[in-house]
Amino acid sequence: MEGGTGSLACIAKVTRHLCKFQEMHQSHTMSTFTSWPCGPATIKLYCSAGIFFVCAPVFGRPPAAMSGEVLWAPAGPPDALQRLQPYFDAMGRGTLHLGCQPYMASVMKLSGNFFIAATIETIAEGMTLAEKNGISRCTSVKVWAHRRLALIRPSCYQLQTPV
Repeated sequence: MEGGTGSLACIAKVTRHLCKFQEMHQSHTMSTFTSWPCGPATIKLYCSAGIFFVCAPVFGRPPAAMSGEVLWAPAGPPDALQRLQPYFDAMGRGTLHLGCQPYMASVMKLSGNFFIAATIETIAEGMTLAEKNGISRCTSVKVWAHRRLALIRPSCYQLQTPV
């Protein structure tokens, strides 16, 4: 998490770019993770300049992005989200609006990344337990991914490389 000076630097950077957006009467959409301590101050700056600020991270690996299969998780002013919806539709398989405050999208992206990391750790622990008791990793994956058991069926669990 950013400290006080990091947040101030973020706000200063945003302030330098506000004039460009103000002249264009547009919204600023960010699809990367932002520090939520920086968020409220940034949002106030944008609002004071009459600019919509939307945070719109995606869930999906690069191949999913290339094929328009990412899941959008935006948050921001409803009017801005409505204007951006055609772009979300064109570049993804779905959109889950998270709320009116842009920082909510950053929190959801962080929690989603935590979920993915915890899942990786869980699979590794299960494989280690099985392997230490004479069951190969390959067999473990075959059991967990079997179509009738489907413990790791959702796409976020699917292995991207062979075991």
